Order: sequence, then structure tokens, then C-alpha cells
Amino acid sequence: LYVCGASLLDESWVVTAAHCVDDYGNISSVLKVRLGEYDVSVTTEQLAYEELDVSHVMVHPQFNNLSLANDIALLRFVQPARRRPHIDVVCMPHPGQVSETEGTRCVVTGWGRKLEDGTHSVILKEIEVPLWDDAKCQAALKTQFGPNFVLPSTSICAGAEGRDACDGDGGGPLVCEKEGQWFQVGVVSFGIGCGRTNLPGVYTRLSAFDGWIHETIR
Repeated sequence: LYVCGASLLDESWVVTAAHCVDDYGNISSVLKVRLGEYDVSVTTEQLAYEELDVSHVMVHPQFNNLSLANDIALLRFVQPARRRPHIDVVCMPHPGQVSETEGTRCVVTGWGRKLEDGTHSVILKEIEVPLWDDAKCQAALKTQFGPNFVLPSTSICAGAEGRDACDGDGGGPLVCEKEGQWFQVGVVSFGIGCGRTNLPGVYTRLSAFDGWIHETIR
């Protein structure tokens, strides 16, 4: 059963969204991570996927399942992964290395729904999504959640009409380009529908967790 997307931090760890795995903390042995997947409808791809058992699920200690603040988790493998042409680690930027300002060119990937009421994709899809200013994102989301909504400082927003993550993309990476290199800056967290006008998707801001990630996986 497919749960969520994730991305490889090193040979032993992946990063995903806490809301994807919060219920698996005490039963991590039922989880598997599939690396190098592209087309889930076939089992005979030229570049085969690798499936690894999970030994530990580390949900951020301040994760809030209601507000989805601190929506991040790390999964450790029982055995380390092998890097191959189609299986490699994501680039993590140093704090401040990649611009997180409005309009920055970013891409989100996943196997989620192609339309809000559509079917899930069987192949890995990608779409370019511009970053939003935090204040504009909060104002847009207040129209849905009410005037008391506060965007967590650990969140970052991206998307445009018809350009968004959707159901099934949770936990997957948001990567942004800097001088020809792509860095992961976010993890798909939540949204209102998919690609609606003036409603961005919300992502966990990885730069807010740089210290926690390195402390956990060291």
C-alpha cells in the first residue's frame, strides 16, 4: 500500500512528512521505502527499484497533527541503500544558500492525483511551482481557514492556478534551482484542493530543521 513520497538524505535515511508516518512510530517494521521507482504499473523497468525495510521512524517531537506545524519525519533503513544512476541523495542547501523568496523557480514531484477529482498517476510526474511570499500565503489561506489562521514559520508556500501538488504527493520533495543545481527546500505538507486560483500548496520548510536533521542522522 502506497503511503507517501520521500527523498533520500544519505544511504541510511529518507525525509518525508510527519503526517504520513505519525501512526507508524511503534510499528516501523511494517514500512518499506522504495527507491528508484518511476512507473508503478510495471515491475520490469530497465532500471529496477530497490525496496528497503525501515528500522526507525523519527517524527519531529513538536509535530502538531492539527496545524501540521513541524510536519517532518526521518526514516532509517535496516540496511543501507546503494547509490546507482537512478538512486541518489538529494542536495540539501546550507542555510541561506538558496533563495526562498517569492517567484523562485521550484519543482514538485510525485505520483499524486493529476486533477483534484482525477486518478493518481502511475508514473513519477513533475511540475514547476513558484514560491509565494509568506504574508501573501497566510492571507490567501485565511480565506479558507478563517481570520485566526497563522502560517507556521516552519512552512513555505508554492504553486499557481493549475500548478500544485495534489492528493498522493504528500511527503515528496520541493526542489529549487540555484545556478544550475537543484536543492530540496520543502516537503509536501498540505493544501486546499489542487491548483486552485489564489491558493498555494503548503510545504515544510527544510531550512528550519537543518539542525534537527543533522543531529538525528549523524
